[in-house]
Amino acid sequence: MEDRGGVALAHALFDSLGRGDRQGVLDAVAEDAVVWHNYDDREKRFADRVDNLIRASEITDGFHYAERRYQPLADGALLQHRLRGSVPGGESFDAPIIVRAYVDEGRLARFEEYFDQQTLAPLYNAMRK
Repeated sequence: MEDRGGVALAHALFDSLGRGDRQGVLDAVAEDAVVWHNYDDREKRFADRVDNLIRASEITDGFHYAERRYQPLADGALLQHRLRGSVPGGESFDAPIIVRAYVDEGRLARFEEYFDQQTLAPLYNAMRK
């Protein structure tokens, strides 16, 4: 994979998630990448989340990352976007999200993700079914 900056990698990742393209997601992210969330203050392996992220895009109408405002940083990027879509039954979600992403050896290697879980409640409820 060619060496790409954090903004290009972030677009590739979130475009792939929007399409439900598992391989595209894996191509943008390092095998040992980690995700930290503000709501539980814990690191998790990104690889453990891929299947749920792909499933979310599959069960949701209009699943996409909108209003992207991505800023390059020397070691990655600062990402601001909104995750939008609607779940079976028609309930929609619109979650503002901020991510500090770090790049290592041409792939996204660490994500520090900030959002209010309540904004994704319809998606979480649909995922439990």
